[in-house]
Amino acid sequence: MMDLDNFELKRSINNVHYVYPFHSLTSTHMVDNAESFDNYDSLLCAGPHQIKEIRARENHYKLPAKNLIAYGYHRLEELIELQYLKEKSKS
Repeated sequence: MMDLDNFELKRSINNVHYVYPFHSLTSTHMVDNAESFDNYDSLLCAGPHQIKEIRARENHYKLPAKNLIAYGYHRLEELIELQYLKEKSKS
């Protein structure tokens, strides 16, 4: 669930590290609310564009830096691997 600490889902009073995994390849500012990811500690990014967008927002609004992990997008990587195996089996 995104929008941590903006609507219903609030941060714990305990010391908790919040992680958000992106579920799609979309831009962080074209589909979701502008503040959706501001209150997370770490983000598992599906692509380099998401890392760039989050860093730009942190710099512009003077937000604390998050731990951004280039996690990838499993569905796309699986399709690429299947295509590779298909081409390899033909040769």
